[in-house]
Formats: sequence, C-alpha cells, structure tokens
Amino acid sequence: MTDSESTQLINFDNAVTHTLEGTTPQENSRTWSANWVAPEVDGDVTFYTAVNVANGNGGTTGDEIKTNSVSYQINDVGIEDVSLVEGIYPNPAANFLNLDLAKSDLVVSVYNLNGKLLESFVAEGQSTSINLSGYKTGVYFVKAGNSPMQKFLVRK
Repeated sequence: MTDSESTQLINFDNAVTHTLEGTTPQENSRTWSANWVAPEVDGDVTFYTAVNVANGNGGTTGDEIKTNSVSYQINDVGIEDVSLVEGIYPNPAANFLNLDLAKSDLVVSVYNLNGKLLESFVAEGQSTSINLSGYKTGVYFVKAGNSPMQKFLVRK
C-alpha cells in the first residue's frame, strides 16, 4: 500500500479501500493509489472498482455508485498492451486533441476528473480530433473502445 492514511487492505488482503480519513475530498475530488505485484503465473487478472460519485451535500440524495472492471492478460513479459489509442497529442491541448487509433469505428469517450461522461462518439477513421472549445482548463480522460483510459490536460 502506498498511503496508509487514506487506504487500507480488506478481504484477506485481496482488496484495497479507503479509510475514513481517505473520504475527505481534496479540491472537489479524491484519488487513491496502491502498489500491486502481478501473480507469478500466467492468466487473466481483473481489477474491479466501485466509486461513490457524491455531490457533497452531506446526504445520500444525488449521489451515485459507479462500478467498472478491466481485465488484463498476464504473461511472462508483463501485462499485455491492450491500448487502442496509439497516439494522443498535443498534450496539454488548448483547442483540439488529436487521437491516432489502432482501428476505425471505435467508440471514443471523454470523462472529467470526477468520472462524468462529457461526450461520446464513434470515430469513423483511425485519426480523429476532439474539439475542446467547450472544455475548461483541467485534467480529463479519454477512452477508445475497451482500452484503458488515458489522461490529458486542457490548458486555455
């Protein structure tokens, strides 16, 4: 574990969760991290997340629980690269973010730092651009198909 003040192991050390102190937001969001060592044997590894997207009113009205999972094939040289995003530039970006994709017809989704879906579209080719004119300065994530999310920065 990397931060024992805000994270703790549970389920016979098979899962990581936050501590009570780890629920306090830092500038309207909260992040956690943990060290993980891949198993010695080949096979699939699945990471599961459950996140409370809270509105900060102190109650449960308006809050949402978001769940997700992603699986990776562990092999003798590490985690298999499953990214369908071959290039993301410029990063940081101001007006447009360009994506080079491994194939066409992928669903491209953009999320804010809180995990809210901002836009989603089908990329018709292997190169596509995202118009950032409506985006404020900040950190965002882009996902293509079932690839892992990639972080990008909008700087106005």
